[in-house]
Amino acid sequence: MKDFRTLAADPAYPPLLFFYMGSVAEGETFFAKAWPEARAVSDPSKVFYKAFGLGRGSFKQVFGPEVLACGLRAASKGHIV
Repeated sequence: MKDFRTLAADPAYPPLLFFYMGSVAEGETFFAKAWPEARAVSDPSKVFYKAFGLGRGSFKQVFGPEVLACGLRAASKGHIV
């Protein structure tokens, strides 16, 4: 989220809007900790995901070498899930 906050602080960057598949309560819990000022939309029915042609990621898209490398980089910055 730190990277997104940096982008959002730049007035030349368009406003950010997050979409997530969880419930409103789950989003409130997550964003209260991660970024209380963030704007987010709960989309458990995946209406927006379908409208943008987004589907489930393949095994490689979720666990591929590039993803693992990014995960290690994030962990080295202290971002642990």
